[in-house]
Amino acid sequence: MATTDTWSKQLGGGTLTFTSEALGDPVAAYTHEAKFQRGDSAYSMSRQSTDRLTRAEVEERFADFISEIRHGQ
Repeated sequence: MATTDTWSKQLGGGTLTFTSEALGDPVAAYTHEAKFQRGDSAYSMSRQSTDRLTRAEVEERFADFISEIRHGQ
């Protein structure tokens, strides 16, 4: 895995972008961010983990954030 992995999805009329970044050398931790942007509005949330996560696991960590976006339309 590269030190940073970024991917996006369309959601609720905007774009939800996930970023995972490895911290340290050797890697000591990972930081994960979800950023939702629609028009001029942007919201973000971050999480940390000590284990390397797959993209699906990262998205699962932000399930509450994604749910708020879906229900806030």
